[in-house]
Amino acid sequence: AHRIYQTSRLLELLYPIAFALALILGGVLPAGIILQSAKEASLLRVLGTTKRRTRAMLTLEQIFLCLLGLCLAVAALVLTKGSALLAVAGLIAVYAAAHLLSCAVGTEAAAVSVTRRNVLELLQVKE
Repeated sequence: AHRIYQTSRLLELLYPIAFALALILGGVLPAGIILQSAKEASLLRVLGTTKRRTRAMLTLEQIFLCLLGLCLAVAALVLTKGSALLAVAGLIAVYAAAHLLSCAVGTEAAAVSVTRRNVLELLQVKE
């Protein structure tokens, strides 16, 4: 009984840490992808796309991929765990919403950073 209590206590301690790390990664990784695609953003700008539209395209692409990944993860959980998920469905929904928000904030910040630069400067970015 003592080991079960210790395991439960450890899970309660580590859950917020794992939650926070997952949210940070959920914002940083898609933002990194946008930063890597600075050259594509500059080409869109040279072709006459507005800064606002370029930002929207970069951001929405990553948000769509994030949403798709979350849907696939939930589908995999439902297929493997079934009705046992009902007990934690609220936590899963909170995490999914927070992850999506983190992704949106990170990608928007990166898109603003990429499109803020001068078009000619963006074209000179080395890969």
